[in-house]
Order: sequence, then C-alpha cells, then structure tokens
Amino acid sequence: MRSRLWAAGTVAWVAAFIGLAYIIFDPAPWFVAMVAVAGLLALFAAVKGTEGPGRMALLVALIILVVSALLAGWKGGPVMLPAIISCILSIKSSAANLASPTPPRTR
Repeated sequence: MRSRLWAAGTVAWVAAFIGLAYIIFDPAPWFVAMVAVAGLLALFAAVKGTEGPGRMALLVALIILVVSALLAGWKGGPVMLPAIISCILSIKSSAANLASPTPPRTR
C-alpha cells in the first residue's frame, strides 16, 4: 500500500513539474509529452499496484524522469528531484514487499 502512495506522489510531483516548467522556462512540447508519459506510467502503477507490470512501469518512469531532468538542465532539473525521489521510494517499498517472507501457514 505504501508503494502505491509513493507512486501517487510521483504523479503529483510530475504534474507540479509540468506546471512549474511553463513558469520557469518555455519547454518544448516533446519534452512535456515525455514527462507526461512518465506521469502516466506512475499513475498506472498507483492504480494497478507496484507488483509485476506496475513495477516495470515505475522503472521505465524513473528512467524517463532522470533523462528529462538531465535534458532540463540547471533550470528544470532540480525541480524534477522530488518526482525522482518519490519514484525511487515507490520502487524500493515495492521491492521490500516482495522480499518480505510470507508467514508460514498454521493448521
């Protein structure tokens, strides 16, 4: 459940970044579309769950967010950090859920 909340946080930060990008600098439409795709992938993980396809969606979203932060440079890159961090925390908490052993069944 915690990993879904972090994924929803990623969606919120991506939406905030898109809004701030238009205030700070005038981004190219392809750049906004790339960041929006990362947000949609994180939204998929928040709705579907962070196991299986949701985890892969978060990993792809993380790659897209890091590349877009590098492309944004010093003006927009630091603004993208909260979205990147929340995506990493979502992946980490989903991995912790996968690594936790299941309790043995009692009869």
